[in-house]
Amino acid sequence: MISGIKRKTTAIETTFRYFQTVDLIINHFKREADRRKIFELTTQETTLKDLLVGTAAVHLYHNLGIRVNENLNLSKLSLESTKNLELSEKKVLIDEVVSLLKDSLSLEVDMLKRSIKLENQIISFLIEERTTKINDKKRNELIKAIDQDIEQNLIEIILNYPPFYFYDLIADLIGLTNEIKIAILEESSAFKDLSVEIEKKLSMEEKEDKFIELSTLSRLISKIQDNFEFKSYKELQMQNMSVRMIKRKIIDYNLNRFPISLDGLKTFLKANHVKKGIIDKIHDALSKKINYDAFEKEMLSFIKSKLIEQLKKNPNDFIYYLESLNESNFHEIIYMINKYGIYNILHVMNINEEIAHQVSKNMIRYNIDKFDIMNLNSE
Repeated sequence: MISGIKRKTTAIETTFRYFQTVDLIINHFKREADRRKIFELTTQETTLKDLLVGTAAVHLYHNLGIRVNENLNLSKLSLESTKNLELSEKKVLIDEVVSLLKDSLSLEVDMLKRSIKLENQIISFLIEERTTKINDKKRNELIKAIDQDIEQNLIEIILNYPPFYFYDLIADLIGLTNEIKIAILEESSAFKDLSVEIEKKLSMEEKEDKFIELSTLSRLISKIQDNFEFKSYKELQMQNMSVRMIKRKIIDYNLNRFPISLDGLKTFLKANHVKKGIIDKIHDALSKKINYDAFEKEMLSFIKSKLIEQLKKNPNDFIYYLESLNESNFHEIIYMINKYGIYNILHVMNINEEIAHQVSKNMIRYNIDKFDIMNLNSE
């Protein structure tokens, strides 16, 4: 239950609390018992796509309680029969997930790459604008080039992609996603006296989905259609006026959302390069057989090395780096690092990994929890 949204940190904390379906699914990889359930369905060496599908099946079965055949009386089955039934039901769920997904993971990767490319174009323009004295004619030419590229991308997506990808991308490119999420949370605070949780409240409303992420998507679609004056995706495919309005909004929003400082802009550009590297590795793993443990170790090592490199070179712009990598705003990043007990970035610059490892071992030995350390900061 939410007591109300009075400060940014409260809103951010609540967003983390409720908008977490993706995190819940991915967290199955962190629990050894869940990993065993996943590998029962896929084996440990398979494609990342198969692992993600298997994880979704585990989540549907164990967390959401979805069953293929609910008429069976499990109490009359032997332990082995029950186990076999569980596996067979999960495999049916896997088939259903595969049928629903089709090539959506590859399409999602493509959307991310398009988004990064657009960001890089605009950031590069802003850097050039700040480092060279460009006249109005040159400035207009650069803006026009970005304008044409955005329009081409929008038309390609509208004509060739399912509607969900279009709405999801546009909402991110104009900052609408977080706006809708916060609106849902603020509405929920009005129900605190009735002790109505958000998803319960949503499920009671006509045309609202009980799952908060789907409700968010529904509102995004309505908002985008209202703001850009079209009634359906089919109508959008038949006319150009709404596309031009969307394009203009994307440019205006993105020209004003990046840091003012030149160093900040360059940091965003550098982080985007790293982000694309991460996406490329994930894209390759979707169709290539991997050992999950080795893949996870490689990814964590890559990200860790880039974070340390940036932290040592330019700690002052490290928050910008995290904003870009995590696709979060300043307040969300501050909340995230505070949650892990970091209140001053400079304090983590010169950490000795060997000493940190020894401290971690001693904490386990003496039953000291990380929250015990964090609480020292509040005393």
